[in-house]
Amino acid sequence: MSTIGRILGPSSSSVPKLDVVFLHGLDGDPVKTWSYGPKDSFWPRWLAEDNPAAAVWCVGYDASASRWRGSSMGILDRGVNLLALLHTRGIGGRPLCLVGHSLGGLMAKQILFQAAAVAPEFQEIAAQARGLSSSGPRTTARRSPGSPGTSGSSDRPSCSVTLPAMTQGCVSWARGTGTGRLRTASGIS
Repeated sequence: MSTIGRILGPSSSSVPKLDVVFLHGLDGDPVKTWSYGPKDSFWPRWLAEDNPAAAVWCVGYDASASRWRGSSMGILDRGVNLLALLHTRGIGGRPLCLVGHSLGGLMAKQILFQAAAVAPEFQEIAAQARGLSSSGPRTTARRSPGSPGTSGSSDRPSCSVTLPAMTQGCVSWARGTGTGRLRTASGIS
């Protein structure tokens, strides 16, 4: 199940000018991923306090490494699930920045790609995208031993989609649809 919580934002009498959405990574948590040390060291709250016109959100979803085989949603399905969650909360009707850690960065790319290319009812979210920041391990992968085309076996699941292709798909969409205003901070160009 996916959840989303608003950290801080403009008072109820004013409309936010920007949505910033944080997506945690594998084995992450919508609060612990973005915290360090003392209880008040929660980066999304700092961002919201420094930018009162922005609505800052943290998304939580099942990303347990031990459940990826069998019970956890695949990256494509999870992307659509999170896209629908953002849409139901009214996120994406104004400029949008996505911040992801590790798997969260991949989810951000998947959300934008799905919004632009697959689900016409969500195209406004893609059109409002202004920023994408991804941190953590590189977003490339190798085939696991035992996956089609390799020999041997492994307990690691193989990827049903290549991660470099997902990154390139997101970049191609941003360039090809006139969304040149999308800025990335994940080392992709």
